[in-house]
Amino acid sequence: MTGPTLLTALPEDVRTARIDSVGVGGGGLQRPVYTVRPASGTRGAVTLVHHRTGIDGFVVGIARRCLDAGLAVVVPDFFHGIAPHADPEVRKSELRDDTLLSDLWQCASITSDLADGRVPSILGFCMGGRIALLAVAAGLPYARACCFYGGAPRTPWGPGPSPIDRIGERGRTARSPLDIQFHRGTLDGHPSAADAEALTAAVEDAGGFLQLCTYAGAGHAFMDPGRADCYHPAAAARAWASAAAFLVGVPEPVTAWTGETT
Repeated sequence: MTGPTLLTALPEDVRTARIDSVGVGGGGLQRPVYTVRPASGTRGAVTLVHHRTGIDGFVVGIARRCLDAGLAVVVPDFFHGIAPHADPEVRKSELRDDTLLSDLWQCASITSDLADGRVPSILGFCMGGRIALLAVAAGLPYARACCFYGGAPRTPWGPGPSPIDRIGERGRTARSPLDIQFHRGTLDGHPSAADAEALTAAVEDAGGFLQLCTYAGAGHAFMDPGRADCYHPAAAARAWASAAAFLVGVPEPVTAWTGETT
């Protein structure tokens, strides 16, 4: 599924739908950014970062859920211009943190314009969860970051520090408070329990807020109903309820879920 398909897949839900663009890494290549707004009222806006398979049916479904929660949605295509028929891991390996951050600054501006006076948020899954964490770790002007099983948070993509290392440096450049909701299944090794511990320590040292949500019996990609080997319906339902509340600025007090698969 492509970005334009995302727009046409949501016709009854949106008041406006358009394609903007940002300069990739400040260069000449333009990366498409797809934006949609709820049909009635807006409770904020969110940048939605796709996972390693790009803008697909899962991402469309999450965009629809965001719209249902009253959020305008901004979806950048981070794979634009990168070998469209290559293996997802090959495409992901082409991404670099410095380029992503340059693009995300522009996405934050677009998201802020759609937020109707509210501060913007950022949401991502898998690869996108790591990118969402990178954005707030680097001090970009997002009010909060909702990160689902973002792997490799202690590993940089290209030159520079990792997302977790950037948290300790963000005081010099931060434009907003450090407010993170991080979702991880207990069976997931990417991110691992050690990654979650390192993130907790870094956010605590930086004086930020972290809502670490863990789900017993769930592994990686537990939100994706298209992945029968990974999907955990009970954990997915619980996680989205927490995520939607967090993204509109009303985080739930529960930070751990210990149910079993139903």
